[in-house]
Amino acid sequence: MHWPQFHLVDIRKKFPLEDNSINFIYCSHVLEHFKRWQLIEILKEGRRALKVDGWIRIVIPGLDEMISKYIKKQ
Repeated sequence: MHWPQFHLVDIRKKFPLEDNSINFIYCSHVLEHFKRWQLIEILKEGRRALKVDGWIRIVIPGLDEMISKYIKKQ
């Protein structure tokens, strides 16, 4: 099996990547630790770096609860 190349980045800062330059983002058990405004900026930055047909995989505990809280604040 061939593993893709990967890079760890500080998601609190601008990703050191060009626009539309990566195929995958994997983020596990970290986003739930940020404030809502930080989370929005992180996701925008991920979208900027992802290729048009790229994938993002987000793993967080209690997704249903987080979505419910987010919707209530709208």
